Amino acid sequence: MKNHGSPHSINHADKPFSFAEKIMIQHAHPAKLATDILGIIVGWYLLWVRQLPLALLSLFGASVVGTLLVWKQNVGQLAESRLGTWMIGQANPINLVVRSSGFFVLCYGFWSHSAVYAAIGVIVIVLARMLGTRVRA
Repeated sequence: MKNHGSPHSINHADKPFSFAEKIMIQHAHPAKLATDILGIIVGWYLLWVRQLPLALLSLFGASVVGTLLVWKQNVGQLAESRLGTWMIGQANPINLVVRSSGFFVLCYGFWSHSAVYAAIGVIVIVLARMLGTRVRA
């Protein structure tokens, strides 16, 4: 891929990926992305109707299934995509903790039917995503 000065056109093959980067890059694969989105939508609905065991199964089960679907994929190719490059920037451990905390608060908002908790969760997730955007050195 030619580098035209954009952070999205960087060749990531020069450096090995960390475990966190590999996991995050997998989120750029359409199969992983689709299973995660489906699991989240179903999980949020199940939280709303107070079906905690099924909600957890949906939220985490779909993510595991998506990961297994793409486990053997070449992350180098995915890293070259716009979404893959962006996901590399999200692999910072602090960012993962903050974003996961925001997701937990958002899920609690669905469970408690609280727009306030849901909004706080969304704000934390968005801020973590914005602050986590970086180019891999």
